[in-house]
Amino acid sequence: MIFGSDHLPLIAAVGAGRTAAARLRRGLCGTCQVGVLQGEVDHLDAALTKAEREAGTVVLTCCSRSRGDRLILDLRPGRAYR
Repeated sequence: MIFGSDHLPLIAAVGAGRTAAARLRRGLCGTCQVGVLQGEVDHLDAALTKAEREAGTVVLTCCSRSRGDRLILDLRPGRAYR
């Protein structure tokens, strides 16, 4: 899924008919974590480690956003990133 910086990834995923797990929607629990295929993330969560943020390969979709015009996420079912 591709979207810009003006939408939260979680909202974009649900709007596209995809189911996305999210418990607290504050970036604390990590249940909404998905993979990043392309783009730079503006991490606004409290659950990822510094190393995970710097790697840029995962995002918590409930609160973080794209830093650029486009972020491509891996929303395939059954993917585990933790």
